[in-house]
Amino acid sequence: MKYDPLIPELSDLLDFNPANGDLTWNAPTKGRRIKGNVAGFIGNDGNRFIGFKGIHIPYGKVCIYKATGKIPEHVIHLDSDPTNFKLRNIVSAPFAVTHLLRKPVSKSPMPKGIVFHKSTGRYTARIQRKDRTIHVGTFDTLELAVNAREKVLMRLISTL
Repeated sequence: MKYDPLIPELSDLLDFNPANGDLTWNAPTKGRRIKGNVAGFIGNDGNRFIGFKGIHIPYGKVCIYKATGKIPEHVIHLDSDPTNFKLRNIVSAPFAVTHLLRKPVSKSPMPKGIVFHKSTGRYTARIQRKDRTIHVGTFDTLELAVNAREKVLMRLISTL
C-alpha cells in the first residue's frame, strides 16, 4: 500500500498501550499532535485513521506494527468493533481472510451466506470462496445456520 513505507516513521512518533488500544503522541510535533494526546480520527465509515504527511493511515496497521514490528496486510477486529484496538482484539490477516469476513452488500435482512427456502421453511448456510461454494448445511433455524457457518468459516480461516 502507498502508506506502508510511512508506518515505521509514524510509529516512532507514537506510543502504543496494548491494554486499551490507544496510540498517543510521544513527542510534540506540529498542529494538534500534542504529547500524550490520542492520535487519529474516526472516518465517515467508522474506521480510525491517523493523518500523516497528507495520507490517512489505518490505525490498526500502526497498532500491530508497534506490537510486532511487522506491517500487516490487513487487520481484523475479533469483536467486529472497528474502534476497539486492544491488542487482544486485533489480528493481522491476509486479504483472503478479510474478503471472507466482509459485510454483505445486499439490503437483504438475511446474514451473509444464509438463504431461506420458503418451500421447506429451512435455512441453507454457504460460504463463497473464490470460484467455489462450500455448502455448510441446511438448518431448521436461522441461529443454527449462522452458528454453523461461522464455525466452518473460523476453521477455514485457521487453515490459511
